[in-house]
Amino acid sequence: YGTASSQQKLDFLKSIALIAINYLNTDFYEEVKKINPQGVDVAFDSVGGKSYKKSRKLLAFGGRLINYGAAESMS
Repeated sequence: YGTASSQQKLDFLKSIALIAINYLNTDFYEEVKKINPQGVDVAFDSVGGKSYKKSRKLLAFGGRLINYGAAESMS
């Protein structure tokens, strides 16, 4: 799964065989849980804040969250 907001980035994600989710139009947490109820093994989060919390909730048992950048406050 990959998230982006611009069509160019969404097209790129699709070109590398990822499920592309426009996070401006779709709640990525709900979309991923709908497709993969078990969760994900690893999540990469560069935004932080609400995105971090959603990514953490998406983790399957033993999953890992890679947090970098933190463009948004964690509070």
